[in-house]
Amino acid sequence: MIGAGISGLAAAWRLRALGWTVEVLEAGDTAGGRMATRRLMNGIADLGAQFGSRGYHRLKQLSRAAGLAGPCPAASPDAGLWVDGALHHFAPAAPWRLAWSGALSPMGWLRLGAGHLAFARRYRTRALADPTAWVDLDAHPARPWGAAQFGPQATERLLAPMVAGLFFDDLNTAAAALPAILWRFRLDDPRLRSFPGGNQRLPQALADALGCVRYRTEVTRVREATDEVTVTLANGRKERAAHVVLALPAPCARPLWDGRTEAERTLLATPYTRTIVVALGYPGGFTRPRVLARSYGVLMDATEPLLAALSFESRKNPDRVDRGEILLVLLKPEAAAALEAAPDAEIQAQVEHALHRVLGTSARATDAAVAHWRHAMPTTRPGRLAALQEYRASASPGRRVWLAGDGLAFPFSESAAEAGWQTAEALHRAVTG
Repeated sequence: MIGAGISGLAAAWRLRALGWTVEVLEAGDTAGGRMATRRLMNGIADLGAQFGSRGYHRLKQLSRAAGLAGPCPAASPDAGLWVDGALHHFAPAAPWRLAWSGALSPMGWLRLGAGHLAFARRYRTRALADPTAWVDLDAHPARPWGAAQFGPQATERLLAPMVAGLFFDDLNTAAAALPAILWRFRLDDPRLRSFPGGNQRLPQALADALGCVRYRTEVTRVREATDEVTVTLANGRKERAAHVVLALPAPCARPLWDGRTEAERTLLATPYTRTIVVALGYPGGFTRPRVLARSYGVLMDATEPLLAALSFESRKNPDRVDRGEILLVLLKPEAAAALEAAPDAEIQAQVEHALHRVLGTSARATDAAVAHWRHAMPTTRPGRLAALQEYRASASPGRRVWLAGDGLAFPFSESAAEAGWQTAEALHRAVTG
């Protein structure tokens, strides 16, 4: 298993349960990949994956297996939208409030409501975490689909900021499956959740329980033969295995292995979004605008050039902040690319300037942490889900190198874990019949 992110750990856990001997190779010092948590002030901040959901059944199963059976507190039910240069209140559990928040016109709200009811009737039973369940929307462009389903105004003022703020993606290039899966979440439980102690706690607990993760072990090449796979490490050492699972982001897996089939090459070529996550600590607290008094965060539309989203850790999970406030800011892909080489102090200064523009605050953080994610999330371009469906259908005993990772998933942690789990089961079926 190459990669100790949530997908690789889910695959390793399932294979171990099926009787396989598994070893996990991880280039970094810790498990979790983009489920990353850091200490800040006297609290904690998630610098990677931000939220979970009550519908995350695979992660719940893995949590229980790793001995983390406690509840995941729900975030505040209120959020905010930055639309056309102004803040608006948004309650995902009560979307009718958009009618008087100013974000949508009365006709726009009615059109959204009609589209929501039609969507619920058609898609309520669709699987959340398996992208192949949504392959019928793979060829449809996202923006026209959204306008037809929910109306043009709701697509521009609600759906586009949600896709950009949560997935760093763009309705102009995404397949309709992406906004559809985002809206599907709302049918179960629109309140977001997070792990007590930070979202990295789960993958680290899984890695510790497995006891077979080798850290600081970088892989540079994977070569497949008829009866085995050779793995070359960065120190020049070669190791051999009966099977290898590449549980890495597609841009990291592609240099290691070229793929044998067109479907494999398509999945390995999946483009990823990028972001920079900035955690800002305010020990004296943070005064937010009245419209955001109870909100856990804000999603931004295209009029905001730097920020994709922000969240208040105290509203996300009360155990995150001992005193004061920790503000998490996620940058848009274009801004993250422009600031890639900038010092952390400059990034913080630009973020605080943007916060003054959006929130009207001139507060200065006394503590900060910055995380660069060049491969933050997989995009969902037309054709990717069809390639995934073809890849899964072509599993055979002769396959020695298997793909997992979020390149086979929707851009959220439950889907990445499900991708690893399904790869493990497919490998086992292919070998044992």
